[in-house]
Amino acid sequence: MRRQDPLARALEKIEPEPNSGCWIWIGTRVPKGYGRFWVGPEQGPALQAYRFIYESLRGPIPDGLVLDHLCRNPPCVNPAHLRVVSNRDNILAGTSLIADNARKELCMRGHNNWVVLAGRWGPRRDCLTCRTLRSKEGRRRLYPDITGAARISLRRPSDEPQ
Repeated sequence: MRRQDPLARALEKIEPEPNSGCWIWIGTRVPKGYGRFWVGPEQGPALQAYRFIYESLRGPIPDGLVLDHLCRNPPCVNPAHLRVVSNRDNILAGTSLIADNARKELCMRGHNNWVVLAGRWGPRRDCLTCRTLRSKEGRRRLYPDITGAARISLRRPSDEPQ
């Protein structure tokens, strides 16, 4: 008995959703909702269903790039709802904490004075206005005696007002 074509088998596991236009994968899914598809012994382990459908209908995905679900629906395998992007763009387009922070235009105090600094674990953004305020506050805590009265006492005796 000859095995059915893998694409034909995959298309049997798709159910169109009329309202959103998504093609919902009704086959095996992983816990996060993405579909899995076993092509056959010659192809090795199971593949991500949306990648298999995309590559079968649209062609190969270039090296170093990934597919981004525009509809944000993990079981969707509709190639029209997928775009080829870098992994960084895919992460930043999502809804994670990293993506939310990357989209911020103002710091938590309302300043729009961002700068990219070299951090311990790679580049990081910081607000220059807040950074300046933090360093001034830190100096005030470290050297509390440097006030107006302390500066007067540093004057020479001849400079004292009479």
